[in-house]
Amino acid sequence: MAERAEGPAWRADALVSQGHALLVADRPARARDVLEAAVELRPDSRSLVLLAQARRLAGEAAGALRAATDALERVPGLEEARREARLATKALGR
Repeated sequence: MAERAEGPAWRADALVSQGHALLVADRPARARDVLEAAVELRPDSRSLVLLAQARRLAGEAAGALRAATDALERVPGLEEARREARLATKALGR
């Protein structure tokens, strides 16, 4: 049996996958909690974009905007982050 890799990167990947599954299952508040833990371990663009989406769907537009902005700062051309930033801004009424 192959040995499973351990460490922050492996754990972050597992949490991002779990957070994504929770978003698909329409459980944004739980997804937000899981994705926040993933960002704590490794704040990459994918985890930040999913966190922005979870926060927006959970009704936290300001938090969604912060996460999307963080993702944009890490990868300037990331279209998903731009989309989430626009949606979060719209939800804030700006």
